[in-house]
Amino acid sequence: MYKYIPIIQKINYNDLFKNFSEYIKSKGIFGTLIFILIIIIQVVISIIPGEPIEILAGVLYGSIYGYIICSIGITIGTIIVYNLVKHFGHNILKKIYNHPKFLKLKFLKKQKSVTTIVFLLFLIPGTPKDTLIYFIPILPISPIKFFIISYIARIPSILSSTFAGSTLVGGNPSVAIFIFLFIGISSLIGIMSYETIVKKIKDRK
Repeated sequence: MYKYIPIIQKINYNDLFKNFSEYIKSKGIFGTLIFILIIIIQVVISIIPGEPIEILAGVLYGSIYGYIICSIGITIGTIIVYNLVKHFGHNILKKIYNHPKFLKLKFLKKQKSVTTIVFLLFLIPGTPKDTLIYFIPILPISPIKFFIISYIARIPSILSSTFAGSTLVGGNPSVAIFIFLFIGISSLIGIMSYETIVKKIKDRK
């Protein structure tokens, strides 16, 4: 998150951002739908980072409304990815499942506490949440349960990003930068915790 600070500091002065912002606002409800579509695409194409879009949502719509918009887009994107993989994607995604990021998670298929572990993986800052969605369909967890726990677990991350964006526009860039630094440190700790948790459970298994 902290790597986006230089970009965020200039966001109000960037012509591209201003044009985009004005375009979205000029379209009213259709502009909101366009923004939700952008979020959905970001989730489906998981290599695209989600934090800048969430921050931009806070800039455009404020912390709460921005959070709601992000949650809608992320939820729809999650459902799309899950169903694509569940019903059509196993053959196509064999190479993805053999990627090192997924290989180290295959032990989850035999874990009785898989629901709790998945919740933690989506709650911990810095974990590749959108990429993890591609792995979930092969785990022993029902779709409805997964959609609920992933939604709840993502709340702190999304809300902190939209709040940071809204704070920046509200004339408090120093507060926004502090939030970015806090999230960045939390993400770094989260990534280390993620690796440690996965390794410990895998070794124990």
